[in-house]
Amino acid sequence: MKLARGVGVVVLLGLSSPALAQGNGQALETFVGSWKEDASKRAGAVSLRFPLRFQTNKAGVLEELRGPEASPTAQPVQFDSKPHVLPSGNTSTWKQIDAHTFEQVRSDAKGVVVSTRRLVISTDGNSLTEVTEARANDRTTTTKAVYGRAAGAGSGLIGRWEPTSLELNADLSLKIEVAGPNTVRFSGTGAPTYELVLDGEPRQSHGTATPAMQATTTSGRLLADSIEERVFRNNIEWSRSVYAVSADGKTMTVTVTNLGAGPTPQPSVFVFVRQ
Repeated sequence: MKLARGVGVVVLLGLSSPALAQGNGQALETFVGSWKEDASKRAGAVSLRFPLRFQTNKAGVLEELRGPEASPTAQPVQFDSKPHVLPSGNTSTWKQIDAHTFEQVRSDAKGVVVSTRRLVISTDGNSLTEVTEARANDRTTTTKAVYGRAAGAGSGLIGRWEPTSLELNADLSLKIEVAGPNTVRFSGTGAPTYELVLDGEPRQSHGTATPAMQATTTSGRLLADSIEERVFRNNIEWSRSVYAVSADGKTMTVTVTNLGAGPTPQPSVFVFVRQ
């Protein structure tokens, strides 16, 4: 489950063989349906967040390092209130509201806003609160993350910020459908709809590839009782998500491990109830 690729979707491990492929249709029916999260059983959600990393590059330009530690992407941060095209084809617009408050708006290639992100640094410069509103599938998902300064000094963004807490919408939903032979489709709050082929082969899963996304691939496989999804960036595994449905078919536990966040990743657990 990618609970917002920044919250993410999870999926599968198993042997890929003609016999398994023929039986997949029946096995996948276990997962098919509409699911709603029981937020009271959520655990370790903060582990989904990467540290925030801001630095000045060799040209003296402020930039943010995005994504996994081993393979980050550097994106310029220019406080000119103008849209700047990202390698993905989306645009990013930054503005500084005051000495401690910053805002970033991301829009797609058609100019439609897909997320608004506000960063507020505490007066002592040691903590940062990030509130993000993301829009997908005609829904808006709000997340609030708090970070502590781990490196850098002063009152500005430059430095490394480690996540300390994360609040997600309490009504996360997920829909799983069979999209074709050995293929499932995921949709829900916080992430675009996409399809996953369950053959263990890494491939693009989010529509047309762009230069920025060509380095990111996803593979899925089906086990006897679970689905696992693995996400890679530059051939380095970034995250792993596992879905497991209870014996009575009424609940589904999604375990997400953010492998790109550091050397000792802790899993996040989400429990969904069949609707």
